Amino acid sequence: TRVIDMINMTATSFFEYFLGRLVSVQGLTFMKSLLLWLVAVILFGFPVNIPAVAGLFVIMILLMSNIIWFGFGFALGLVIRTEDVRDIVAQLLILPLSFLSTIYYPANNAPGILKIIITANPLTHAANIIRPALLGLGHGPVRSLFALFIYLIVVMIILIYFIRRWSAYQEK
Repeated sequence: TRVIDMINMTATSFFEYFLGRLVSVQGLTFMKSLLLWLVAVILFGFPVNIPAVAGLFVIMILLMSNIIWFGFGFALGLVIRTEDVRDIVAQLLILPLSFLSTIYYPANNAPGILKIIITANPLTHAANIIRPALLGLGHGPVRSLFALFIYLIVVMIILIYFIRRWSAYQEK
């Protein structure tokens, strides 16, 4: 919130602010993920002995997915100037995107257009990759990994555009 005001108040560059936010959000996400995993171990007997390769794979997917969502949110935050509108848009997107993914149920029985939306959702691909890795069932579908890379590239292009645009704006 108030990205431009924060940059002006702290006398940092747009890129420094962006990088600081990205690192802090990544750290927070990993702490939340660790807490969620510990609760799953304690309450549900979730597997404790996850192979190192699977653990690294899960961390890589979490990192990619988090960059995608952070980048999308950051760009959206720059486009929408009013905080209340930003909050409304975020709430209108978060709940449907969560339910229109494979986090809670498989997409096999979803009707027509919903199946297309579920298949296009980056959250679906992250869940399809992380779930089998955590359960010791091997890796998820390669197409989901490919889709996440495509989303990551698109978000990075958008972020580079915004970073250049706002950095040039800040220099004026």
